[in-house]
Amino acid sequence: MNKTLITFIGNPSSGKSTLLKDLSEHFKNKVEILSASGSLRAEVARGTTLGNEINSYIQSGIYTPLSLSGPVFKNAIEKADSGVLFLDHFIPTFLADTYEGKPDGLIAILATPETSLSRSAKRGRDDDALILKRLAVWDEQTLPEIAFCQARVPTLVIRVDTTTTTEEVKNQAIAFLSNTFKL
Repeated sequence: MNKTLITFIGNPSSGKSTLLKDLSEHFKNKVEILSASGSLRAEVARGTTLGNEINSYIQSGIYTPLSLSGPVFKNAIEKADSGVLFLDHFIPTFLADTYEGKPDGLIAILATPETSLSRSAKRGRDDDALILKRLAVWDEQTLPEIAFCQARVPTLVIRVDTTTTTEEVKNQAIAFLSNTFKL
């Protein structure tokens, strides 16, 4: 595969989506952003048998197993036009199992629980118990992915608290991507 795959992961309300939007503006015409959830929603919208199965997981609020989501992710990556892909929450171990030597890099944004709760409340999501449960599931399932990448590929971990600005996060990511991948 001749594409550079850089995956972005972040716990709930960490600012990952904002960062990806900012980076797409900064690196316009150089990268393409693919979203794991967007790829799954597109499959659901197609009304396929696979999409219907995926939808049952989405509706129940749990992660879709890779046995279902993997083919959707692979198809999205292979159809992408750009040579550099920013992958929004594509599982690094899936990428490694699917494409030799992949992913090429990882940016992980880790918000403190207090930050996630505060940001979620500002968005009208005030069920603290549910948010804390989502954070625990995220930690259990995703923190090992960060460790996997740290041992294998260039990795930037950005820790976010209530005082961290989006500009600070964006500048760290731009410096990492520019220096590591010559974007």
